[in-house]
Amino acid sequence: SLSLESRESAEAYFLRGFSREATGETELASADLDRAIAIDPDYGLAIRYRGIAKEKLGNILGACQDWEKSSETWHAGCRPLAQESMPEAAIAQDASNAGK
Repeated sequence: SLSLESRESAEAYFLRGFSREATGETELASADLDRAIAIDPDYGLAIRYRGIAKEKLGNILGACQDWEKSSETWHAGCRPLAQESMPEAAIAQDASNAGK
């Protein structure tokens, strides 16, 4: 588990990378997203956006690898959040619907 300080540092790098990507600073964005992921290797959203940056920089294989990993980590990270905010019955219903 990450410390609060580490989690905040990863988020700060992600937010700066996200902002840089939005302004067209793709190489700098990619570097910030790399730092966020180095701090928190399971930061699915940062991995997803790094994939977008890689695609824009012409690294299609790297982009695809990041998107695949982000789908694994991002969805895995959503489950604990759902458990905190949803009643047990809703979680059970959501889980049973996922198999359909």
